[in-house]
Amino acid sequence: MEDIGIFIYSFQNKKLIENLSDIAIKSSGLNNLYFYVVDQNNIERSRNISIDLSHCKIVYKYIKWDSIKSPISYKKDAFRILNKKYFMVCGDGIELNSNWDLDLINKMNEVKYVNTTVISGNHKLVPFNKNQFIIDYKKIESENFEYNKCIDKDFLFCLSSDFKRVIFPEYLKYYGEDEEISIFFKHSKIMSMPTNFLINRTVPLNNIQYVPFSLYHGYNKFVEKNKESILDIYGIEIKKLPFDGDDVVYDLARSQTDKIGGSRYINKTRIIN
Repeated sequence: MEDIGIFIYSFQNKKLIENLSDIAIKSSGLNNLYFYVVDQNNIERSRNISIDLSHCKIVYKYIKWDSIKSPISYKKDAFRILNKKYFMVCGDGIELNSNWDLDLINKMNEVKYVNTTVISGNHKLVPFNKNQFIIDYKKIESENFEYNKCIDKDFLFCLSSDFKRVIFPEYLKYYGEDEEISIFFKHSKIMSMPTNFLINRTVPLNNIQYVPFSLYHGYNKFVEKNKESILDIYGIEIKKLPFDGDDVVYDLARSQTDKIGGSRYINKTRIIN
């Protein structure tokens, strides 16, 4: 049996537990699965997890819905804590085929002696300028394995030993993550699975009406640092944003403002309508 560490970050997804169970149930049962699940939500849902499979172990971490900490920081924590032979990242809306673990491991065994290989996504990706600042991707369906220049943050699978050299871009919170990690793997093989390998219903954070942190946080620093690499790898030129997209620097999770304010209100007014 092989050990697979699996990271899932979820923001306000009502079907997280259902999707988590589906991934576990559709595995072959021939490999050990170690989940690290970060649930940024307004309800703590650990009691709702009822996966009773001997090959599955789950670490559930509840985060208040209004936390402004970078989701990439949780990914770094997961990689360090899981420390298994294989590392996998799943969006919170990923639905995999039956025996997905065997398919992924078999493919890695097939190609691992050719070059460092990262399996990511299930489409051929064609990068283009969404505007003069941001890169977007056209997804082309494929019946075969495809080689790409970029990763897809919603699905990634690789040997942990190959991922150890990645410096997680915690200074970012959304925009720029795919590109910066892709730059780390520019001398490796980034391969996508056939499109029918998975269904991705993960809602991108930029399609959610309200997110408590800035999706553009750190992006101008990213452009300044990587614009030449982006031009070299993607053949695309990007510019810095014409505004400062960074969040405030203090940690709301450690702030006592709400607690103090609530105490004063109750002590002074003594009524809540």
